[in-house]
Amino acid sequence: MTKIDLFNETAFLIVKKDITEIIRIITKELNIKKYHFACSFVSQETILAINKKHLNHDYYTDIITFNYGNENGKLEAEFYISPEEANTNSKKFKVELKSELIRLVIHGVLHCIGFNDKTKKEQKEMRMKENELINIIPNDLKVIA
Repeated sequence: MTKIDLFNETAFLIVKKDITEIIRIITKELNIKKYHFACSFVSQETILAINKKHLNHDYYTDIITFNYGNENGKLEAEFYISPEEANTNSKKFKVELKSELIRLVIHGVLHCIGFNDKTKKEQKEMRMKENELINIIPNDLKVIA
């Protein structure tokens, strides 16, 4: 059983069906058969409040992932993504906002299957896997209108 819940609390026009399709493509590629993901696009202030409350971090971030485990073979997780931070990063790294948002969705899924990014080595491994998965996403997906 698979379920994807998407929420957008921002002024950014997120194309929900494209985000859903990205998650389906990635989970299939990673052989994740049963899952329930909740993906919320939130403001900088909301993600800062979540970061402070749950992680004791007093700074903005682009994504926060909560992995609730793999009970009865079903992966349960939620992602909070800040399109504002993604937009800032897209300019910093000279990539399209669409590409940065795709990377963040992939990043969230990878965290749920055990990838971490605390050390330089982990960051490199995660980035390599992100790049591999980005390459299988069809170019015709808009992600953001």
